[in-house]
Amino acid sequence: MDAKKEFSRWLEHCQGSMLEELKALEGNDAEIQARFGSKASFGTAGIRCMMGVGTARLNDLTVRQTARGLAAYLLSSDDNKSCAIGYDCRHNSQRFAKICAAALAAEGVHVYLYDRLCPTPMLSFAVRYLKTGVGMVISASHNTKEYNGLKCYGTDGGQMTEIPAAAVSKAIQEVDLFAPEKESFESLMEKGMIEYIADDVIICSMTKGVGDSIYTAISEYIGGDASKWGTTWVADLATGYVGIGYGEEGATQQVPDELKAETEELAKKIASGDGEIVVETTR
Repeated sequence: MDAKKEFSRWLEHCQGSMLEELKALEGNDAEIQARFGSKASFGTAGIRCMMGVGTARLNDLTVRQTARGLAAYLLSSDDNKSCAIGYDCRHNSQRFAKICAAALAAEGVHVYLYDRLCPTPMLSFAVRYLKTGVGMVISASHNTKEYNGLKCYGTDGGQMTEIPAAAVSKAIQEVDLFAPEKESFESLMEKGMIEYIADDVIICSMTKGVGDSIYTAISEYIGGDASKWGTTWVADLATGYVGIGYGEEGATQQVPDELKAETEELAKKIASGDGEIVVETTR
């Protein structure tokens, strides 16, 4: 792939902040090669790479192209023409989720979108509960804050296996990278092609199989997307609740210094056997 030629093509098509970012790269041959000398590959874990302009990066264009490729794959399959989408607290995750939702819906795929941060297992649950043909979660797991990812799921709620992932990858390559947005997220919401996942689905995902036997819960919520569910899930179900959480958009998964003392105290409670259930997550 000719990096300089591709870079020039982007300069011709991009506007606004993306064009400014491109112009800042002019003369930097190494960075141009890194960003435009290859394409982000789609595999069984979807796409995971750094964010920024370029074919080897996640940005509005490559995200939209990926979603359109997923739509083309789904529309050619025998699965339900619907998709559930969730996202975590990383930079641009919500933005990318809405871009994917609009791209899929504009192609005729009904989209169910979480209206708040979503731990990955909740996306898997939504795929199965809503019986969607595919699912997506915008997340890069343990990678540093410069990264993000588009993970795709099959009807069973698990990550796509090799055969469907290869089919999606092929479909993505056939999508025009610079084709403009067909219809806005807001317009597709008004038409009902995109809808937020209902509270009863969310509640069911948090309580299915739990029963009435929880009395005390001790939980540690470190990642921002999981911390949002702490008071919603554990506090509603448990008579006693100890929660540690933080995280806004872009938060990393390390325990901040100011919470280490609380984390150590929590560890002591867990070790002592207090609480009938312990919930721990770093996502």
